[in-house]
Amino acid sequence: MVDVMLVLLVIMMVSANFIATKALRVDLPTAREHDGSTSSPWEVEVAPDGRIALQGAPVTESELVAQLAQAAQDTPDVNLVVKADGGATHAAVVHVMDLARSAGIRRFALAVQAGAAP
Repeated sequence: MVDVMLVLLVIMMVSANFIATKALRVDLPTAREHDGSTSSPWEVEVAPDGRIALQGAPVTESELVAQLAQAAQDTPDVNLVVKADGGATHAAVVHVMDLARSAGIRRFALAVQAGAAP
């Protein structure tokens, strides 16, 4: 039963990338070196104006905490990929990471685009 649920979850996550939804436009910073991608399906985006999106859908801070708490409960070693726009403030990114930490998330990755650093 659990195997079927996991397969359905993976199919939903993969197909969700192809569904047109409202999303924040985030211009990721670039870096020369990166360690590849993480296996986590959980992504949070931080826009320059501080708006937050989880898995591409805009959320409030309380919704973010609730959904991440559920994810941490379901999968204790879940990773969270933080995609912050280059124009987002450091404080906004740290605040989102603090919210995730309060929800039980302990593993983070910062998304960057491959390329030459500015």
